[in-house]
Amino acid sequence: MCTLIKFLIADIFLLVVATQCTTTTNPHNKKARPKATSVQTRFDTTDFVPGYEMITGDLIRKKIIDTALTTELSETCYCDTTVHLNDTVFYSIISVNDKAGVCTYFFVASINPKTKNVIASKFLHSDCDVDYSNDTYDLYDHEIVSQEKIKVTKTTIFQKKKRTSPNEEENIDHKHTQNSLLSISQTGKINKK
Repeated sequence: MCTLIKFLIADIFLLVVATQCTTTTNPHNKKARPKATSVQTRFDTTDFVPGYEMITGDLIRKKIIDTALTTELSETCYCDTTVHLNDTVFYSIISVNDKAGVCTYFFVASINPKTKNVIASKFLHSDCDVDYSNDTYDLYDHEIVSQEKIKVTKTTIFQKKKRTSPNEEENIDHKHTQNSLLSISQTGKINKK
């Protein structure tokens, strides 16, 4: 009987120890990363890899995405481009769609990878569906012209009074192009010129 009690106590002890053990994953394994929840903010500077999907709410909390300039946004957004300026500053261009699927909004943010702090962020432009029935409409584009400069191009399209062609290019009367430059300094400040 004494032996049976000893085995029972040993089994209970092993059961308690086994339930307190947790499995750990390799922190360098990107596939093993936990999924973000609406309560937990998962902001990792290693996420800023072109094509990487991020949680929009995390970037709103870090003030990378300004919701005052947009409509209701989708839950995920993407890193479009990342440029490393030096050891303490990189900047990324982030794209996020609205829930209606009508517009995509582009933002640029400079970040310190060591402290994981956002230094500055700015709205670049929107890219919305075009209503070709309007007499004029705007198209936007951006381009990295040097390591520290981003060119934003706004093209206003003026259509002909009589638009008879099914080809939209043939209905264009003329275009007006306006460029602006954003410069990102070695300290991470973003200035519009």
